[in-house]
Amino acid sequence: VAAGSVLKARGVRIEAYNSTDNVTDRSSRVVRMLTTLSLVENDLAPKGPVRVYIRVKDPEGILLVNSTPVSFEYQGSQLTASASREVDYEGKEVELSIYLNDIPAYTKGVYSVEAYTQQSFLGSAEVLLR
Repeated sequence: VAAGSVLKARGVRIEAYNSTDNVTDRSSRVVRMLTTLSLVENDLAPKGPVRVYIRVKDPEGILLVNSTPVSFEYQGSQLTASASREVDYEGKEVELSIYLNDIPAYTKGVYSVEAYTQQSFLGSAEVLLR
């Protein structure tokens, strides 16, 4: 039952947005990143508030953080999150989005995102900026 009660996600993706809220792949125009995912239906998972954390890394592998960094514990280690969001999980599928703002500049290359709850790794995705 413990293994079956772990939250899982699908459709993890990351996109870059410009100042007019359009998706872009030009690093010089990016003002924010958006990570979206769906927590899948699971009747065994605990109901109630769930905080989802994202860790976004730049092409050199450096963690990007919002102006208000958040830390969380995952498998006994203290990790820093780029951003987080709490959702009310009631056992049904929930789609959510988390913005990463306040990053002064983006460079060319592949950016990666990893999504977590305190109990599980939800998935990862990448985006290439030109």
